[in-house]
Amino acid sequence: MDELGIRQIFARSPQAKGRVERAAGTFQDRLVTELRLAGATTIVEANMVLDGFILRFNEKFGVQAEQDHPAYRSAEQSASLERILCFKHRRKVSRDNTVRYKQHTLQLLPEESRPTYAGVQVEVQEDLGGRITVQHSGEIIPTQEAPPRPAQLRKTAASPLESSAAAPAINGSKSPWDPNLATLETGEMDRDLRPRKPRGKQHLVPTPEVRALWEDVQQAKLRGLSLRAIARELGIHRNTVRRYALAENPPLRKKKAQPGSNNPRE
Repeated sequence: MDELGIRQIFARSPQAKGRVERAAGTFQDRLVTELRLAGATTIVEANMVLDGFILRFNEKFGVQAEQDHPAYRSAEQSASLERILCFKHRRKVSRDNTVRYKQHTLQLLPEESRPTYAGVQVEVQEDLGGRITVQHSGEIIPTQEAPPRPAQLRKTAASPLESSAAAPAINGSKSPWDPNLATLETGEMDRDLRPRKPRGKQHLVPTPEVRALWEDVQQAKLRGLSLRAIARELGIHRNTVRRYALAENPPLRKKKAQPGSNNPRE
């Protein structure tokens, strides 16, 4: 929403929420009765009934807006909707110049201006079609699927037991395969393929509700309202108003502790 230049305004008053609930109750109750009285049994018939129902509903319950002109504006020409309307995940580039995303390991290709991105925070973007790109400082980094690691090659290769069973015995002696060595190699492979825990603090961003509330408090503060007046206007506690008024940026929500975990907070 920030990248598109759109500000969300949430309804925090009981009157606004009640208006939404009353409209939903009307549709869930009266519309079902209208469909039953009209004998609509298919999607096409229901859509025909809905067209007439909406006109009658707006004539009875519609209210003229104070400002009837549209509030929409044209999107900026430089905005790329493919880069905005996608799933975005922050990743730290490994020492081998790769990033991991789901089941993929992406190799960042070197460029003349920058041969490596090791240790840099990048943004992995996945569009609605499943195409994955890596972006840094607003620029797309060319990538390719990284070759498998040696541990993965050992994992996918034939096990020593299968190889020893298929290979004939030399001069009637036992197979030279050592079970202790196989156990050691298997343990090393399991450790290599074990998922690693993320290091450092997780990237937290304020929720849209928290950001909108923080902006409302800051605007009321600029108008010269007291903490009591801001709390009365927004319908929140004065302690919350004080915390949001003193914060230079929208506060971050702490993650709740998982059931059965030893740490009460992360």
